Amino acid sequence: MGRGFRGGDGSRRQLAIRVRLWLCITLVLLSSVTHISAQQPTAPCGVVDELDYPIDGLVPGYNDFGLYRQRFGGNHTGLDIGFDRWGDPVYAAARGRVTYSDPAGWGTEKGVVVIEHTFPDGSIAYGVYGHMEESDTILFPPVGTCVERGTVVGTIGWPSRGRPHLHYELRNFLPYDGGPGYVTDNPLDEGWYDPLDFTALWRVK
Repeated sequence: MGRGFRGGDGSRRQLAIRVRLWLCITLVLLSSVTHISAQQPTAPCGVVDELDYPIDGLVPGYNDFGLYRQRFGGNHTGLDIGFDRWGDPVYAAARGRVTYSDPAGWGTEKGVVVIEHTFPDGSIAYGVYGHMEESDTILFPPVGTCVERGTVVGTIGWPSRGRPHLHYELRNFLPYDGGPGYVTDNPLDEGWYDPLDFTALWRVK
């Protein structure tokens, strides 16, 4: 009988050791998974692996980001490109998720599409494609749509207060709104990025 009790105590000790070992292994595995998740962000439509421009044929040296225009009473929050190319297709600069899409988003200044881009470091930038129009064959992608780099998201439109062109922004806020286009302060201090600098730095990385 005594041997039975001693055997029972030994079994309980072995069980306790196994439980502790199992808990330790579980904690290590959970820690590893958390670390991997922190290093490799997930996104509904995938993580950016390439970053491009929404049109080809950029004019070398031209950059009107942050430029003050008295006519609009502020500093430009984006880059105006594709002048006089009315109806040309506009492409998503990288993979992402459409968070805003409205052919009348800027009224007579035409439509806007906003795409959320998640980068490998976990940061998020919103690409804004403004002054766009739809055509008989090209429609704006619906909100929630996943797009890849090079997906056609609209065409270069003709705003009421200027020549046909595309207004292109990258910013870290305002996912559900076309935005103001101009601000009184420095756009870099307000959450906007210079699209040319941002893209060049990303390509270097």
